Amino acid sequence: MGSCGLASGAAGVLEAARAALVRLGIDGTVQPVGCVGACAWEVIMEVTRPGGEAVTYTDVVAEKVPSILEAYLIHRRVPEPQARDNGV
Repeated sequence: MGSCGLASGAAGVLEAARAALVRLGIDGTVQPVGCVGACAWEVIMEVTRPGGEAVTYTDVVAEKVPSILEAYLIHRRVPEPQARDNGV
């Protein structure tokens, strides 16, 4: 994890993802990665299900991780894209 991700709460998101997989009974892998160059969007989380496409979530906080994983991995729902202010 890059310093911007860590400063934005990536360690908590990582632990929340691991705990949520256990709670949901999903045999999955949580893989931390380094900087992806999108500091303003941190914490970034990509979720992939077997045979499905990857979905990338931005501005993730630990409290939202269980509902994100349950929605996509169990119910196969992807939320509508959210508009974001990039400060541009």
